[in-house]
Amino acid sequence: MHFQLTDEQRALRDAVRSYLRGRFGPQQVRELYEAPDSDGIPAALWQSLGEQGWLAVLVPEEHDGIGLGLPAAAVLAREFGAGTVPGPWLGTVLAGEALRLAGSPGQQAAHLPRIAAGEVKGAVALLKNGYSPSPQAAPFTSSDGQLSGRLDLVEYPHAADLLVVAAQDGLYLV
Repeated sequence: MHFQLTDEQRALRDAVRSYLRGRFGPQQVRELYEAPDSDGIPAALWQSLGEQGWLAVLVPEEHDGIGLGLPAAAVLAREFGAGTVPGPWLGTVLAGEALRLAGSPGQQAAHLPRIAAGEVKGAVALLKNGYSPSPQAAPFTSSDGQLSGRLDLVEYPHAADLLVVAAQDGLYLV
């Protein structure tokens, strides 16, 4: 398959590249992570991601997002990776997408606008390494309202205001 970016996606890519140019080289990111009082997320960057709408890419317009869809999110993910952008952009966008797809209307109304604005950070605990996405392979179980399980890799859990956890009987917002 051959994919081509639309004019809108190319404009988004170019805007992100322009914004990121020279901001986060490997040395700056290393210093950020090694600083003893740092959570690995530059506050000015996070605020800017919200202002630019880059946290709202998958949030529907009715929840103050821009709802550009997965292709636009892929453009952002690629550019953030190429630009060595630190922070929980991916986890936040995926937590929002999980809420959009599986959250109650109340959860969506409470959290999606805050994700779009950059007011909260998210993380996802969805899959065990090497497992396919199925309820039986979910990393957690639930019993009497308590989750139990272990997952070795969750990006930025220490900074997450919202954590979406996959259990064998459904998704949980922690």
